[in-house]
Amino acid sequence: MAEADNAAGLDAVPARTLAEREAAVLVLERGAAQHALIEAQLREANEQLVLATVRAQALTDAAVEATAQMAFMASHDLLTGLPNRALLADRFAQAMALAQRHDKRVALLFLDLDHFKQVNDSLGHAAGDRLLQMAAQRLLECVRTSDTVCRQGGDEFVLLLSEVEGLGDATMMADKLIAVMVRPYGLGDEQLRLSVSIGISLFPDDGPDFESLVHNADSAMYDAKRAGRNGYQVYAPDRQSDGSSQLWD
Repeated sequence: MAEADNAAGLDAVPARTLAEREAAVLVLERGAAQHALIEAQLREANEQLVLATVRAQALTDAAVEATAQMAFMASHDLLTGLPNRALLADRFAQAMALAQRHDKRVALLFLDLDHFKQVNDSLGHAAGDRLLQMAAQRLLECVRTSDTVCRQGGDEFVLLLSEVEGLGDATMMADKLIAVMVRPYGLGDEQLRLSVSIGISLFPDDGPDFESLVHNADSAMYDAKRAGRNGYQVYAPDRQSDGSSQLWD
């Protein structure tokens, strides 16, 4: 009987060991599965974080671009891309300070395209807009990087020439503009020629500030219109006229 019990005990030992091993393997497998699950969750969380960072950067970039675009629109003419009157006034303030410091002059050239209305009436406003863009490009090609070309509105432009020596520099630029702007413009099958009328005023000779200089250059431009167009006139106080009240084209 004792011998039988000993034999049963000996048979039970391997059975318990096997069960323990199986249990240990099961524990290891569960641990490995949990570890793999945690790794997968961490990987997914990291991917979501990367995506969130990319989205946040994209939104930031879009906001920066939108802000820059709004700033550009506030200070530039949308048709030609040229500075508008507000930016021109700011540039004039800077040029005025430099001119005073270096004993120079600042010139304003007020330019109007002669008979531009006929382009809109005969070819349409789209052609007129394209002509304004081409004219703006020609003006930019005539000036220095330190100068400013502004679209005043309609077919009017204002050029700011910084740190000039005197009237001779301004009239030389006016002659150059007249020669360049009269060259033909290709609009589809059309070859158009437009002359320009230019008025010139100088700081500080013809006014102490931006508004007075623009007004006086505008007045001189109408003098150029009356003189037959395709030319320039220098502002002269004794020749003031209310040209803006008349219908000049």
